[in-house]
Amino acid sequence: MAIRRKLILGGALLAAMALAFPIVAKHSAATAAPRPEEHPVIHQALDQLRGTREILEKEAAHDFKGHRVAAIKHIDAAIEELKLALASAK
Repeated sequence: MAIRRKLILGGALLAAMALAFPIVAKHSAATAAPRPEEHPVIHQALDQLRGTREILEKEAAHDFKGHRVAAIKHIDAAIEELKLALASAK
């Protein structure tokens, strides 16, 4: 039963993130600073991750039994990895 609950909550979180993607993409496009031509996909991913993190922090209905916080931590880790990838490409 606990596994099923985790799967349902995880699916709900993924669905919320998928629904938020168009909002994040619109927000990112409107507020994104001009990027250098190198590695545009990584810069786009960073913008989208930051926007998704902001949505989860400010607009999530509740904590989803800690899964929202866990998702934010994973997003932070992904952001750091992408920053390291950009630094290593220099």
